Amino acid sequence: MLAAHRLSTLAKQKGLLLDNQIGNRTNRSIKTALELLVEQIHTVWKTGNQVALVLLLDIAGAFNTVNHF
Repeated sequence: MLAAHRLSTLAKQKGLLLDNQIGNRTNRSIKTALELLVEQIHTVWKTGNQVALVLLLDIAGAFNTVNHF
């Protein structure tokens, strides 16, 4: 756990993570992901010559080992 925290901190300091990286980052949640998605869709719509396509998958069983407090 300590090693993972140190690696995460180092990656942030060195700018190795993209701004739209959501998973396993502090202060990032599904709300952040949805806000980013909506912002990108609105940007595409404003250009008027592109199409926004979203693929949504039901992955509820993929995270059945997560400890939900």
